[in-house]
Amino acid sequence: MILTASHALLASVVRRASEGPIRWSAAPAAWVCAVLAVVLLFVVRAIYRRERVRPRFAMRLLLAGLRLAAIAAVVLALFRPEREIVGKTEDRSRLVLLVDTSASMTTKDRFRPETERALLSTLWPEGGPEPRPETLDLSRRDLVIQALCGRDAAFLRSLTDRFDVDVLAFDQEVRAVASTAPTTTVFLPGGATEAPATDPARDLASAIRALKEPSGSERTDLAGALRSVAREDLGREDRRLAGVILITDGRDTSGGPSPAESIASLGKSAAELSTTIVALGDPSLAHNLKVERIRAKDVILVQDQPAFQAELRHKGFAGVSGVEVKLVVHRIRDKNDAAVLVPEVVKANPKYQDKVSTTLTLGPDDAATPVAPLSFTFEQAGTYDVAVEASLPAALASQDAFAEDNTKHVTIRVKDTKIRVLLADDALRNDSWFLKNILIRESSHPGDPRRVESQVWIQQFDRDVPQPHGPGVPALRAFPSTRQEIFSYDVIILGDIDWRRLAPDEKKSSEILQLMKEFTAEGGGIAFVAGTDRSPDQYLATPLEDLLPVDVSGKDRATVTGDPFGSGSPSIPFRVLPTEIGAAHPILSLAHESADPSSLWAHADGWEWYWLYRTRGGVKLGAQALARVGVGVLGEKERSSFLDDRGDPYVVFATVGYGKGRTFFSALDDVYRIRRENGDIYYGAFWDETIRWLATYRLLGGNRRFKIDTDKDTYFVGETALVRISALDADYKPLTDKTLTGFGIEDPSGKALTMLPSDAPKRDEEAGQGVYRTSVRLSKSGAYRFTLAPPGASTEGVADKRVEVLFATEEARDRSPDHGALEALARATNPAGKAPPLRRLDELDAISKSLEARTIDRVLDRREEPVWDSGWVLWLVAALLTCEWVLRKRLRMV
Repeated sequence: MILTASHALLASVVRRASEGPIRWSAAPAAWVCAVLAVVLLFVVRAIYRRERVRPRFAMRLLLAGLRLAAIAAVVLALFRPEREIVGKTEDRSRLVLLVDTSASMTTKDRFRPETERALLSTLWPEGGPEPRPETLDLSRRDLVIQALCGRDAAFLRSLTDRFDVDVLAFDQEVRAVASTAPTTTVFLPGGATEAPATDPARDLASAIRALKEPSGSERTDLAGALRSVAREDLGREDRRLAGVILITDGRDTSGGPSPAESIASLGKSAAELSTTIVALGDPSLAHNLKVERIRAKDVILVQDQPAFQAELRHKGFAGVSGVEVKLVVHRIRDKNDAAVLVPEVVKANPKYQDKVSTTLTLGPDDAATPVAPLSFTFEQAGTYDVAVEASLPAALASQDAFAEDNTKHVTIRVKDTKIRVLLADDALRNDSWFLKNILIRESSHPGDPRRVESQVWIQQFDRDVPQPHGPGVPALRAFPSTRQEIFSYDVIILGDIDWRRLAPDEKKSSEILQLMKEFTAEGGGIAFVAGTDRSPDQYLATPLEDLLPVDVSGKDRATVTGDPFGSGSPSIPFRVLPTEIGAAHPILSLAHESADPSSLWAHADGWEWYWLYRTRGGVKLGAQALARVGVGVLGEKERSSFLDDRGDPYVVFATVGYGKGRTFFSALDDVYRIRRENGDIYYGAFWDETIRWLATYRLLGGNRRFKIDTDKDTYFVGETALVRISALDADYKPLTDKTLTGFGIEDPSGKALTMLPSDAPKRDEEAGQGVYRTSVRLSKSGAYRFTLAPPGASTEGVADKRVEVLFATEEARDRSPDHGALEALARATNPAGKAPPLRRLDELDAISKSLEARTIDRVLDRREEPVWDSGWVLWLVAALLTCEWVLRKRLRMV
């Protein structure tokens, strides 16, 4: 059924008719009319000259006038006089009510006593239908709904009486909620009819009350919402925008320029928005302490003692001391990865001397306050939820406006697994000797699980001498040379080896290097340790050249002093200085030592070096220098001898990614020097972190044949995760099957989701063989787990990947109101000098009275109404002729 006009339209149209001047549609030209008038005068004069009785002049003039009038009436009627009738209507202007529905609207604000009393008395008036609460314990969203819809929708009624009202909700996008604007055509399915809106204000209130909770959008775009209104309503001839009422807290998380700067793209038309802003919250009372972020490892091994480095951020608590920060650990999955029905709190074991709490003094407002590293030893495999909780002193706790962000969670997985390491060197130099001892020695705690499973290959060993090896693995009788053997390791450490002697002949040795390159591309890790004899320039023109994070060349060994190793004068000691990246890198962090790593490397006693492989080309494009020679304490002459061809200090440690794997380079062959007076406290930590960093790909949800990756580690409810799987067959070659079997999904409750055949990962033709893709929609908040256990691969274990799905949006990180941004926005969206002040919710009635009704007249129809085509023309002619005849009769002229 099609209705030509809705009830709303019929009710809102106010018709008004206006008359235009008379137009003579059949009149001849003006000169013809003049001639005709002269002719008529002469005709009348001739008639009266023939009369027998000649009355007085005045009477003759009267009689002539009557006759002329009668003739003129007939003539004018023949000219068809018409009048234009214009039908008009007065259209009401359109008012847009923009309501913020972002995540920050769930915040409960604190108010000053006088403001709270004003809000309570206005929003819940005496004698009203709703009882007045004692305090304002409502979220911003609920206060807005009460202000708009309370008091029998009095505010909305004051608007709908004068305007056509559009209600829009916005966060990252703008959504229509309700409207009283008329429509010209209404399509009703199934023949249904539309009932007239008996109370538009009540209908708007009903729609506003039905607004759902925040949609989970990642951003709030204030300027984008106003630009949307401008595109829809500005510059239209059929309707006029009366203005915009914007209700928001001003918290913009669009990630671009400020709202005022962004709205400037509209130019002069921005002022036509005539925005009135209702500002929520009180910035002066928005004191808040929150845990900003936590840096921690995603995956560790059993009995690791990882560090948790947190940062606090606050507003309004500068200089407050006695702020407590503590770790709270819950075990949420057991060693078999089964969900723990009731997560159990895990207490720290005193024997490990964990640091689970600390106190600090807060720094300046809006500046990060670092927390001294906290630590916890995980004794059992499983998945743990680790919360960092910050709490103010009791006297100030009530001033914290948003107590819920005082806690931040991270998920950490503890794996009972081993990292397989191969250490290769030409001879047992000091560095390889001490590293070998760390890798193969028994655990210092009986019963503790081993973290590393290692084998060692020393080229100069007699074949009858057993190669060093760790418990549980056999001694090598030859250097690994097959794909299966190389790919069975997680990390390979290459010292000062002669690569040409890895196999009986150079060709086979080159093939081993190619396998190492492929091993790294598929997620393995390789460390290169420079030596005084061969490494690393010997890898030029070999498959391993691409894996080096530094540009090596033959001239690295040549110096003006003739030193064949490029060491310079051995009497010039130098220090190692971590770069900005290296200072925060786990390899140089020296475990969770509270001392500054840069200070240790630069100033610790005995940490001076004399030999360095000098890479004149510096780091490769895309690689990262973790440490360089500290030239700041050297003299000018000595400093110049430690600069590469680019003028940068020589690289000491560097890393780079290659394919799915990682590589590490050390220009020192005697890192063992940091053992002096410290044993393995720092040396062990250095290599332990290096090995783990190189094995990251295997530890993070994969194994040696299968690896699951996702496009992000954190999602929001409703998003879709793109899952990418790398798969090798039993010979460690890329799988060629079109579909990958064994893929599974567990939702946050631990329930396995049903997988349709169409959902199975399909081979990514663009990425090539061995790469599979699928997508998974994430509908719940919590941790999802993706697993892969293909048939016949049970010996490799299950590859898995976990992702966090959040309900809250990113803007929830800071929910304090930003009235400064709103004031700038008000100035940008109103004529110069006419920006209204920010309003509160208790001032809505004043807003309604201040709005100007900018109505426009619209022409509905035009028509020509004939003036001559009526009986009064005939009666006029007859009356004139009758009067003239009666007068002639009395004068006895007839």
